[in-house]
Amino acid sequence: MSSLSPPRSRHLGWTLALLAFAQLITSLDFNIVFVALPRIGEGLGWLTGEALHGEVADGLRIAVFAAAAGILLSALIALTFKRRQAETETEKVHADA
Repeated sequence: MSSLSPPRSRHLGWTLALLAFAQLITSLDFNIVFVALPRIGEGLGWLTGEALHGEVADGLRIAVFAAAAGILLSALIALTFKRRQAETETEKVHADA
């Protein structure tokens, strides 16, 4: 038997609920920023109108690409460790036989 057991479905449910809540808060935050952009630009005295929206859109694009890269990297790491764990378990079974 493996020392690492799969997560219980209850823990998985709480994890998914937490991730969904985090996504909700993030999208609300982005929407609030986009609605407030004209007033923010006036208050700062720089980048008005489309230029301000373009700057924020570029920042969001970078954030989305960084998040996607992080997800892909974490998936790759998970697959690597899963493969190593499977190899270790196979070696233990062959050693016991």
